Amino acid sequence: MLNELENNPDFLDNVVTGDESWTFQYDPETKAQSSEWHTPASPRPKKARMSKSPVKTMLIVFFDKQGLIHKEFVPQGKTVNAEFYKEVLRRLHKAVKRKRQDLAQRWRLHHDNAPAHTAFLVTSYLTRIGVEVLPQPPYSPDMRPPDFFLFPKVKGCLKGHRFDDIPNIQRAVTKALTWITPTDYSGAYEAWKTRWQRCVDAQSEGNNNMWCLDQRVRNAGPGDEQRSMPALVVVCGPSGSGKSTIIRRLLEEYKDQVVLSVSHTSRSPRPGEVHGKDYFFVSRTEMKAAIEGQEFLEHTEYCGNLYGTHRQTLEKIPQHLTCVLDVDQAGVRQLKQCHLRNIRFVFIQLPDIRQQEAYLRKRGTETEEQLQKRLAQAHEEINFGTTPGNFDLIIINDNLEKAYTQFKHFVFGTGGNS
Repeated sequence: MLNELENNPDFLDNVVTGDESWTFQYDPETKAQSSEWHTPASPRPKKARMSKSPVKTMLIVFFDKQGLIHKEFVPQGKTVNAEFYKEVLRRLHKAVKRKRQDLAQRWRLHHDNAPAHTAFLVTSYLTRIGVEVLPQPPYSPDMRPPDFFLFPKVKGCLKGHRFDDIPNIQRAVTKALTWITPTDYSGAYEAWKTRWQRCVDAQSEGNNNMWCLDQRVRNAGPGDEQRSMPALVVVCGPSGSGKSTIIRRLLEEYKDQVVLSVSHTSRSPRPGEVHGKDYFFVSRTEMKAAIEGQEFLEHTEYCGNLYGTHRQTLEKIPQHLTCVLDVDQAGVRQLKQCHLRNIRFVFIQLPDIRQQEAYLRKRGTETEEQLQKRLAQAHEEINFGTTPGNFDLIIINDNLEKAYTQFKHFVFGTGGNS
C-alpha cells in the first residue's frame, strides 16, 4: 500500500474505512480521567472497583478523510453475520452516492478480516458493485483507523457516564460523533500512513509481524497453499451410504475438536436448512463468478446446481481443530491437485447399492429423475472409491457402530487402510 501511495499521493482520497464496536451503558473512566490533585500529605484516595455494564449497543460506522459517511446501530438481538453486513454495505453504498458524489463510482472499502466481512456473500456483492477492498493485516488493530482513532474518541466521551437505557447510549454516541472535526479525520488518515511506514521499517529490521506473514500466505505457490489451514479429513461416498450420519455423530461427540466445512451451493434451501450452517446458499451467477476467480478449492455441478468449498471457509478455521469436508469424487480429484498439507481421504459405502436406493426413496427429497441420477452417480463413485490409491481408508458401512469407530480412529490418527 505504501508503494501505491508513492505512485499516487491521492491514493487514500477515495478510501472509506469502517468497523463495528460495542458501546456501554456504563464504561469506567480511565486512570487518567479519574485522577485527582492531592498534596503529599493527603491520604491515599480510595476508589471503588468498577466494571463495564452488561447493557450495551453495537455501533457500525464508516468514514473517509473528509468525515463521517454512515453510522447505524445493530438492532438488539441481531447478529452481524454475512447477510446483515451485506445490507449494511448496501446502505453505505447509498450514503456514499448521496454524500460523496465525486466518489460514487470509484470508492474503495477498508475493513478488517472478521468472518462477516470476508464471507463469500459479501465479497461477491462488493465485486458486483465494483468496490475494491483494501487488504488489512490480521490481528492488527493499530493499523485500522476506526480502532486507533474513531472508537477511542467516541468512547472517551462516554467513559464515566451512566446512561438510563440503550436509546440514551445511542444518542450520546451520535452526539460524540458530531464533535469529531474534519481536521481530526484527515489527521487520522495521515497517521494511518505513518503506521504503514512503521510496519515496513519493522519488517526491514527482521521482525516477523503478522502483515508479513499474511503476505507470504497470499503469495504462496500451489505447494505451499493455505499454510493457515487446519488438518483436513475429506469424506466421499454415494448418497445414502451413511456418511452424513457418521460425520454428524463425530461432530456431536467431539464438538471441541472437530468442525465441518460448510459448502457453498447455488441450489435452493430444503425445508429446515439454515444458511451458514447446512450450506452457504448463493445465486448461480455469484458462484460462477467466484469459481472463475479461483476462489474455490473444489467445486462440482450436480442436477443443475453448483456445489463447492470456498478457500476462505477453511482459512477461518482455527488450526488446532480438525476440519471434515464432505465432497464428491470430482471434489476429491480437485483437492488432490491442490497439494494441500495435512490432508487425508476416506471413502464410505454400503455393501449393496440396493440399500442406498431404499434409503434415498425413504428420504423422499428427490424426484424420480433425480433419484436415478443419484444411483447412476453412486455406481461411478463406488468404482472411483474402490480404485487403489484414491483413498487412505475405505469403510464398508454394514454396521453403523463399527463404521463409526473406524472413522473416528482414522480422524484421530489411530486407524489405517481397511
